[in-house]
Amino acid sequence: MNKEEYKRYNNILFNRLSNYLNNHSDFITREMVDEITSIGISKKEAFKMLLANALNFNIIDNKEDRLIYNEYFDEMVELLKTNEYLNNDYYKNISFNNKKNGHCELRYDSYKPYEAFVYDDIELKENGKQIPKIGFFEKKFVYPVVTENNRLWMSITPNEINSMKKDISDAYGNVLTFGLGLGYFQYMCSIKENVKSITIIEKNKEIIELFNKL
Repeated sequence: MNKEEYKRYNNILFNRLSNYLNNHSDFITREMVDEITSIGISKKEAFKMLLANALNFNIIDNKEDRLIYNEYFDEMVELLKTNEYLNNDYYKNISFNNKKNGHCELRYDSYKPYEAFVYDDIELKENGKQIPKIGFFEKKFVYPVVTENNRLWMSITPNEINSMKKDISDAYGNVLTFGLGLGYFQYMCSIKENVKSITIIEKNKEIIELFNKL
């Protein structure tokens, strides 16, 4: 296939995924997966099939739908291991009780078992194909968030952890960051031997006061 064909398939897939992730991300359940795996199919394969169906891809009778499924889904979908993230230094060493300050709140949220979410940056292929990275856990996965006016402001999910790896790896010396967030980048930099100091610029006073209460 040429780049124009991949561009069209990218658009089809991303449009359907966007709607699913924003409105139905927890549609797939353990019971649905168990029903398929009972006949000898792996959990990842079962999830892929259920996700394709939820995205209205008819991979049995529709040739184009089957082509998109074969071209994208195996690289796109990943069964993630909770321990790979829970053993992260931030998750192991940072904990807190729920706190509120003004319009801001620091608390925990979670992914349900088999809930779909973006776990890493889009993979760009030379042929024009764009592979979104959709992950799921077998168990409930709890992660910290900050909300402002009850809307998500920042979270420390697999996506944040994976997408910050290079920046954390590259950091050294005197580090300057714009925005406090949940302190993930700053904390992970602080435990590096080659980082001397970290300066954080944050203009939201409610966020600063919220973290000063911890």
